[in-house]
Order: sequence, then C-alpha cells, then structure tokens
Amino acid sequence: LFLVTLYSKIFRIPLLRIYDDRLEQYLPLKGVYHTLHFADVRRFRMIKSRGVKMVAIDYKTVPMIDKMEHSSQWIQALMIFSFHQNGAIAVTTVQNLDTNGKELCKLLNARLKQFRKASTNEKEDVGS
Repeated sequence: LFLVTLYSKIFRIPLLRIYDDRLEQYLPLKGVYHTLHFADVRRFRMIKSRGVKMVAIDYKTVPMIDKMEHSSQWIQALMIFSFHQNGAIAVTTVQNLDTNGKELCKLLNARLKQFRKASTNEKEDVGS
C-alpha cells in the first residue's frame, strides 16, 4: 500500500476528483477511478474510526439497496461491516489527501447541495 501511495504522489495522480454531479475516487490497486453520483447520496459526514479520519458516504435507500444487490458476497460483507462500524456502507479516508478532512466534507456537502438545486431547476424548466 505504501508503494501504491508513493506511486500516486510521484506521478501526481489525484486521489479524488470532484465534479458538479459526481465524485471520482482513485482505486490505486486497480489503477481506475470509482464514480459516485451525487444523485445517489444523502450526505457526507466526518467520522473517526480506530484513530483514522474518514468521510462517510450516506447513500439514499434505493441506491444503497441496489449497490448491495449488485455486489459480490465479499463486497457485501465489507459493506455490512462498514455499516455496523461507521453507519455507512462506504467511506473514504482523508489521511493521504492534501485537503483537511473537515474542509473536504464541507466542500462535498456544498457540491451536493448545488447539484440538488441544479436538478430541481432542471425539473422546473422541463415542466414549463
């Protein structure tokens, strides 16, 4: 894991990319980004588990059930464990990021709020 983190730092690979409608988290062992759509998220919150600061991702109910149903048994077991430990099926650690965890959580929730506002405005425009 240390070598993977070092590789990411040397080649300046961003661990998180935040867009207007989604968050992409780099998975160093696979060398790809995992996309998290804001449409599936209720909120982001800071937690600390066993001394490690993390941002918990609270999914909406339907996307959470869908995510569980379409995952392997191994991933389901990890999600259930995470839910019992942290109250969320997914978390992202903040220890290797350049941004402070609280600031990141605040930024993600602000983007989530902007996304919801933009989605509401789009629905109103379509209905006109």
